[in-house]
Amino acid sequence: MSKHQEILDYLENLAVGKRVSVRRIASRLNVSDGTAYRAIKEAENRGLVETHPRSGTVRIHQKQGLRFDQLRYAEIAQISESVIVAGHQGLEKEFSRFAIGAMTKENIRPHLARGGLLIVGDRTDIQELALEMGNAILVTGGFPVEARIRDLADGLAIPIMVSHHDTFTVATLIHQAFTIASVQSQTKRIADIYQSKESYGFLGETATVADYLALKKATNRVRFPLVNGQGKIIGVISLRDIVGYTSKVSLTKLMSENPVSTCLAEGLDKISQIMILEDFDMLPVIDEQQVLLGVVTRRQVMENLMQPAYQPLLGHARPTLLSQLVRDRNNFSLVIEPWMLDARGQFSKAALTELLTLMTGKITHEVCQNHIIIEQMMIYWLEEILLGAQLVIQARPVFSTSKQVIDYTLLVDKKEVGKAIITSKVD
Repeated sequence: MSKHQEILDYLENLAVGKRVSVRRIASRLNVSDGTAYRAIKEAENRGLVETHPRSGTVRIHQKQGLRFDQLRYAEIAQISESVIVAGHQGLEKEFSRFAIGAMTKENIRPHLARGGLLIVGDRTDIQELALEMGNAILVTGGFPVEARIRDLADGLAIPIMVSHHDTFTVATLIHQAFTIASVQSQTKRIADIYQSKESYGFLGETATVADYLALKKATNRVRFPLVNGQGKIIGVISLRDIVGYTSKVSLTKLMSENPVSTCLAEGLDKISQIMILEDFDMLPVIDEQQVLLGVVTRRQVMENLMQPAYQPLLGHARPTLLSQLVRDRNNFSLVIEPWMLDARGQFSKAALTELLTLMTGKITHEVCQNHIIIEQMMIYWLEEILLGAQLVIQARPVFSTSKQVIDYTLLVDKKEVGKAIITSKVD
């Protein structure tokens, strides 16, 4: 077993909430800091660990994403904190709509569709109708369900769930789940853009410098993954690795071992940050067994990020911060509205941070059409900003070759109420 895999196994067996650091792992498992760092990044890609701004990197529950076209009754029971009282056999069935049974039996019938979900209280007649029409039932308020209804649900293999939440809360939770799952299902992932290993090019563990040069000439590329006899990734080789070596030297002696890699389910936003910050031009794409599937290049990732992945959702009616901005060259203004406030009734720090981030991306894109990663943000609050205030933000960009700095001045009634400086890396 490689040191890389040994670290991954160690992280997988850690208790949830346990802190992780490069030095601690390097010392405990007797590996180099570089090997520990690459393994932690790989574990982060797999959803085993997560980096928090203050507490550092910690072990987390491995995340299981919900896809909009695969939302099941079992997931709804989990979301609504329900108890399954009947129809356990049908929990894995998919569904895509729900209704609220707050009307008469005759009026509810047109709203019931086979494979749906009905949210209802202690109304036995409506519950029976829903089951007969192939709908699962979610009983709110914690009301008991009659034995006759439970037996009918077991016979039809249609779930009945009971939640102690009220109807409005349950409907809101389910709606939020639909909204989140819809965005996730439309978010671009590595699986949507990666190149197969055959089309990109790769080398085996017996390959030599001569084989590398031949593949480089055929593909006009300079960086390739290496695999062993089972097709598992063992390293990456680039042009600078072979400089000064004869054509018969084995690439396994020259390659970079334990390369950072990604998987098919990973989102492009996260991978773009890794590739920019670590200056990777190419990442291998592997499966759960470390078998090489293909590669993804930084150019592919950036080009796809510039194309919108999904349309705005109708279910989220709150206006966006950018839509509220009025712009005059590099002067931006907006009126502080109730949804922008924090618990104390003042302009939220989180809202300002998000606003400045969006403005920085917009200004940079207009000037150089490039993707950015924010490296540092400093905000100085001089006075609180209250409801109804006309906030003016003056931006003064300072561009360089690979980094840019934007100096922001915040004004209310021509009085300075804050300052911000944002430093970004431009790809």
